[in-house]
Amino acid sequence: MVATNYLSILAGLASVSVAQDPFYMCTESKCENCPSSVASTGTGYPNCVIYNSEDVFANQGYDGADGGGYNVYFDVQPHETGCATIIKSPANTDIIGCGVVIGAFKQPACAMLSLETSFMVQSCCGDACDSAGAKMIRGLGPMGSIRSVSIDGNGGLLLKSANGSIIEPAEIGPPPELKEKRSLQKRSCTKNSWQGGSTYTKPADNVQIVASNVAGPGTVTITKERTQTWSTSMSLGIADVLSLGVSAEFSESVSSSKSVTRELAEGQSGNMGFTAYLTCSEGKGQCDSGEVEGEVCWPTMDGEDVMGKYQLIVDS
Repeated sequence: MVATNYLSILAGLASVSVAQDPFYMCTESKCENCPSSVASTGTGYPNCVIYNSEDVFANQGYDGADGGGYNVYFDVQPHETGCATIIKSPANTDIIGCGVVIGAFKQPACAMLSLETSFMVQSCCGDACDSAGAKMIRGLGPMGSIRSVSIDGNGGLLLKSANGSIIEPAEIGPPPELKEKRSLQKRSCTKNSWQGGSTYTKPADNVQIVASNVAGPGTVTITKERTQTWSTSMSLGIADVLSLGVSAEFSESVSSSKSVTRELAEGQSGNMGFTAYLTCSEGKGQCDSGEVEGEVCWPTMDGEDVMGKYQLIVDS
């Protein structure tokens, strides 16, 4: 549900007249039947703008996707120089950067993306798409041809229905703060003093590019190493976390070069990304005769591979 203080923002944006929308969302590969579009305007705030796929695409001729959402052809219009539009799915306010990147566009294209049950469309320009102050998709290199994409840039965009009215998002809210490991001198933490609730899983805040310039139909074989390290929201080092006894399953880092394959359908092309899944514990412990409180996350293995998700990132 959209918070009350954002309703006035939505009402104001609904009245804004724009010359051309940056995206049209279409049902077929020629991008001619496009019941919905992405507005050129957004909230103007660094917030997640989350849509439920069902709310936007149901009963309009879009084919269903395996992830519970819909297969949508994005008719991408020209962007201003140095600007790009990012598609994230799944998306939520509790995911770092608001969601998992599946598309990054700077040039015109008619590209199909398989959306899950939730998604977000995000714009960025200049430094918001560059390495200054933003987490990048690892392996794509510096900004130039949208080969690197901001994970946590600003500019969540609103969607429009066929009649031009703004579609109300399912949720607007700030993303969680980026929580990075800090390298500090060892503190005096009381052994096994951690008090945390049940562990939970969330995606890491980086996407690793594990295969470039792939295209379907066919099989992609992935041999590039996948690796992931631990993180915390607290000013603690690895020795402190081990002393606190956060979890018997805690790992500082994991990696795998095991060969894996993924199938691509006809018409799919781009770069294959991998997002590791982290196991997290939120709680408190005793360090330096005082209490520390926050979150600790660590990577895990799924058999012989790093636990996570492979996802094609379509770009232009």
